[in-house]
Amino acid sequence: MAAPVNDRLHSWKEIAAFLGCEPRTAQRYEGLRGLPVHRIPGGGAPQVFAYTNELQAWLDTNRRAEAPVTPAPSLLPKWPLVLASMTLASFAAFAYLRPVSISLVNNPLRLPGTSGAKLAPLLTDGVFVYFQESHLGKPGITAIPIAGGPAPSLRLPLENPDPGVVSPDGRAMLLRSIQGNKDGDEPLYLQPLSGASPTRLGDIRAYDSAWMPDGRHIVYSHRRAVYQALLDGSAVHKLFDVPGRAYWFRWSPDRHTLRFTVYDSQRSAYSIWQTASIDSPPSPVPFGLPAGTAQCCGTWSPDGSSYFFQAAINGFFHIFAHQERQLLFQRPASQLTRGAFNFRSPVPLPSGDRLLVLSQTQKAEVTRYDAQLKRWLPLFERVPAATVAFSPDGKSLAFTRLPDHSLWKCSLPDCTEPVLLIAPPARVTMPRWSPDGTRIACMVKNANGRWRAHVVAAAGSPNLTALPDPLAEADPVWSPTGDRIAFGSTPNPDSGAESSIHILDWRTNRSQSLPGSQGLQSPAWSPTGHLLAAIRADTREITLFNFAKSLWTRPLPGIRASYLNWSATSHQLIFLAGSLPQEQKVMAYSWRTGQAIILADLAGVHRPLFSFGDWIGLGPGDAPLALRDLSTEEILSWPFKRD
Repeated sequence: MAAPVNDRLHSWKEIAAFLGCEPRTAQRYEGLRGLPVHRIPGGGAPQVFAYTNELQAWLDTNRRAEAPVTPAPSLLPKWPLVLASMTLASFAAFAYLRPVSISLVNNPLRLPGTSGAKLAPLLTDGVFVYFQESHLGKPGITAIPIAGGPAPSLRLPLENPDPGVVSPDGRAMLLRSIQGNKDGDEPLYLQPLSGASPTRLGDIRAYDSAWMPDGRHIVYSHRRAVYQALLDGSAVHKLFDVPGRAYWFRWSPDRHTLRFTVYDSQRSAYSIWQTASIDSPPSPVPFGLPAGTAQCCGTWSPDGSSYFFQAAINGFFHIFAHQERQLLFQRPASQLTRGAFNFRSPVPLPSGDRLLVLSQTQKAEVTRYDAQLKRWLPLFERVPAATVAFSPDGKSLAFTRLPDHSLWKCSLPDCTEPVLLIAPPARVTMPRWSPDGTRIACMVKNANGRWRAHVVAAAGSPNLTALPDPLAEADPVWSPTGDRIAFGSTPNPDSGAESSIHILDWRTNRSQSLPGSQGLQSPAWSPTGHLLAAIRADTREITLFNFAKSLWTRPLPGIRASYLNWSATSHQLIFLAGSLPQEQKVMAYSWRTGQAIILADLAGVHRPLFSFGDWIGLGPGDAPLALRDLSTEEILSWPFKRD
């Protein structure tokens, strides 16, 4: 290991040569093991340098930590000691390696909190639990003490903060500022928990992030890769590629293994991956669950013996525990929670005997807007619906039922004689009746995690048909004659696929792209059949297609829209306007006059945060319909035991 005469090394190549490794490995040592490397500030990329005496001291320290202990020679007879040692070692190995079952103890402690909707992840420094909370659609970060007592006032300057992880010393948090970027990567900040101004980490745009073990570097994801950088956002370099979006980075207690979740948007699959050394590419972690089970968002126990994560079972997220020290007896992860609830974001407390869990119960009611009273009133009593559609003759209602999002049909006016049309674990949303009232088109999410457009017979027969076009993913809508269905394909920033509108001929099962519809989604066919409305995927602006003129127009530039509905006369297009929940309104656009008016304000309506919870529709008389959230979210401190 030759070194320059002045004992100062001026590049990664010289540092790696002194250590006897590759430059890339030396860079990893800086992040994982605190290799003493210095940087000259200013200019572009900082220039690195190191001192050989500091490197030698680092080498000596690491070698001592890894050196085996050599026992002194014994003058006693060896065989009895060998046998005794082997017996003790066998018992110790059995005790260490035997399968251990984990179970939750009844009656978890419910941590006091506020009335806002709580979102994962749960983060803790051992004293407080931090989480994202939404009050009437306005997000913020909340902290509550785990042991009880007054909650600190946590006022962070960023308007739409998305929490990452808390620093090891509990003084700061990595978080993103949500700006609605198309690819999902957002600006990354270091936020002091004292409430001081956040620091932007260079020009990094990340999907998620975490500290490296040395506390001076961060690891973050961008697009389909994972990167390392200094805490100020400089010295960025790529670590490895991943088959999707990586998030929820968590280090093992010994700081050697990094685990994270990968969301593959092309397959709608969630899986947990790990790398035992960031010098090597990561690989998926087998937990013994059925193939295709969505698994994510895990954290180790403080002693590293267990790993807790969440997995989707029959449409609900539940907590699982996996024993890490299984060399002789390989067991799959064990399910800890059950029921028609969502349990998310398991976080073991430093005591090692309690688990923080976010419990969510989905409840909502459909409301209709009374224009005279200017109030949102319940549409039905005791009908736990998420989305609804009235039959053309007004005698039946199709609705998706909470909490499992199954599809049902009932008889009006009181929604009696319910009939199950699509059973769980399939999840259904936004049913739409055919003009003759014999079939219902809808979006269905099956066990593979992908949304597909389907058609089911309204009579209740088990005839569920997926539209034959593989691009038929979203928003199926009938033509006025009932012989065609328009549908949208969804954009995918990972694959580069662009959204577009297609029309399927129901008689021939052949579909074709609507000319000029690239970049559009969410079609709505007018009852007269001469217009089709859609939404630009990038700006959320409404576009109109005139079939007679084969012409697209953009009548309302600058207005972000969703959930398009035509009035019964086709005179008005009614939609949800606005992006932030506290600013949303139901508006109506007249294509004849070119004017748009506000029909109803949603500012005082607590909207659900589950998928399609911001849905709006139309009831009899074109009365606007919307969901009011009745869900409950609790943070549980759950004792667990090992048997």
